[in-house]
Amino acid sequence: MASQFKIVNYPAVGASYQSPSLPASAQRTVNMYPEALPNGLTQVVLHQFPGLKRRLTGITSEFDRGTHVFQDNLYQVAGGSLYRITDGYSRVSIGSIGGSTRVSMADNGTTMVIVTNGSGEYTYDGATLTATAIGSNPSNVEYLNSRFFYDDDDGRVGVSGVGTVPELSGYYFSPESAPDSLVRTYVFNQTVYLFGEKTVEPWQNVTSGTPPMERMNGAIIENVGLAGRNAIANTEKAMYFLSATGDAVQLQAFSPNQISTMAIANVWRDYTWSDAIVQTVDSQSLDFVIFSFPTDGKTWAYVEQYGLWFELEHGTAAGRWRGASIVFAYNKNLVADYATGNLYELDPDTYTDNDVTTVRERVFQPLAGETFGTPRQRYQLTEFGVSCETGVGSSLELEPLLAVSFSTNGAKTFSNEVFKQIGQEGEYISDVKVSSNKHFRDLAVRLRYTEPTKFSLFSAYVMIREAGRQ
Repeated sequence: MASQFKIVNYPAVGASYQSPSLPASAQRTVNMYPEALPNGLTQVVLHQFPGLKRRLTGITSEFDRGTHVFQDNLYQVAGGSLYRITDGYSRVSIGSIGGSTRVSMADNGTTMVIVTNGSGEYTYDGATLTATAIGSNPSNVEYLNSRFFYDDDDGRVGVSGVGTVPELSGYYFSPESAPDSLVRTYVFNQTVYLFGEKTVEPWQNVTSGTPPMERMNGAIIENVGLAGRNAIANTEKAMYFLSATGDAVQLQAFSPNQISTMAIANVWRDYTWSDAIVQTVDSQSLDFVIFSFPTDGKTWAYVEQYGLWFELEHGTAAGRWRGASIVFAYNKNLVADYATGNLYELDPDTYTDNDVTTVRERVFQPLAGETFGTPRQRYQLTEFGVSCETGVGSSLELEPLLAVSFSTNGAKTFSNEVFKQIGQEGEYISDVKVSSNKHFRDLAVRLRYTEPTKFSLFSAYVMIREAGRQ
């Protein structure tokens, strides 16, 4: 006599974690992030990542090279020009900037400095843009305690004098603990970090010396280097960077912690690391760390509060997320496009990226006899149900549909998609379920949602019974 069908919880929410062996774990979370729910319907829920609401339209030749807030105004180097972007999202041209690569900018409240990694240095005082010569083709500029710090192409760090003029004082310091080359300096929590290819040296201001800087010997970090000069950013809590060996690292209190998983390392090993861009953004009280790989057209994101990873993609062709620079200005998180002069607001109530459909996707963790303590047991599936927010349609989308597909071969291939309605606005559907008659030893479910509406995923279940071992 056949066993009876029973309803089994099927965990719907989780991070991206694709094992080198897909049957072990083929999980993907794309364009959705987790939220912990104390005393909620479930412990964790997935929401769509905020969309990109266009605030300013540019042209392709004016690709973003960097943004900076100076004297309460937003400035952007785009293409070959410096612009001031008003709070009404119009551009005011300031002048020409040499080069085509990402720039570095810092200010002391009176003067903003722009360096271009070999194509010139500039100062701007709010009225006049001046081409100048600071150091030996500096690639990066930082500011701390009334001084500018410049990364020269000779491997030294030049230090400005104290005051409003950002000229070099004639004094330098350089990494000392190891012979590896300087990649860039980075200022965090009143400390100047010298990131090399294999080491990180923290330096601090002291009361005397030429320059008045002293290496913090007990805090030197060995065997960890920086992949590229744009591969680092910080939240209030910690610095995050891509190491020279392709690992995502959190650096807090002089202690490095590798945060990339084995699954991520397996994916990232084929990426180009040298041009990686790392950025952070605080949205909806969560800190997101965003790792973009321009050469490979890939973007990954990490949630600091939860230690979980997800993927960001643009459009249905799964291209790189559009953001090149993220900056908080005019009380909004603004995102500059890496390929055009467009400027966007990162908006939780926008469900597209620059009016382009985004694909929210979740591939569940595998379900098999091992889950229930009966290895390689065969099961029969008769029903799959999902709990998500319903009644989310709008006048633009009369029948929002959720696509469901199944894999019974270890997530190597998936069935044709079945589309289920999740309800027009006000049509709160109690059941979103798919009837199916599948036999499996390894089951994986994939959900895809492409509608321009809100989407939140809570939980799921399967109705199954044992089906023998043959």
